Amino acid sequence: MKNYIKIIISLSFLVFLSTSCNKSVLDSKTIIIGEWNAKNEEGKVAKWEFTSDGKISYEGENDSKNSGTYGWVSENEILVSVRAENQLGMSFDFAGRLEITEIEKNKINFTFTLTIMNEKVEDTFELTRID
Repeated sequence: MKNYIKIIISLSFLVFLSTSCNKSVLDSKTIIIGEWNAKNEEGKVAKWEFTSDGKISYEGENDSKNSGTYGWVSENEILVSVRAENQLGMSFDFAGRLEITEIEKNKINFTFTLTIMNEKVEDTFELTRID
């Protein structure tokens, strides 16, 4: 009988752990929705927006507006595909990866990695929620 109680307690604990883990994934997916001010290591500021239907947009310091899509790969990793326009008005598509290192209700830190012309480019950002 004691073994059965131990098994039931163990199974209950596993169910609790699995629902807790799933909740954190849902929280990350929910928290990221909205408008954010982004600042990279160099102090450059941009406005980012994530929508619930998987769209992403950002506006940089030079007032360029870029948009694309994003999808969750894991609890802390997002793949993005964006069409960007440079200051000369030329458009180009790129894909990148956001690796979230810290996420709170009003702050997200992540590393953004992309490959341009066979060169890996990486930048670290801090997002703060726009009220």
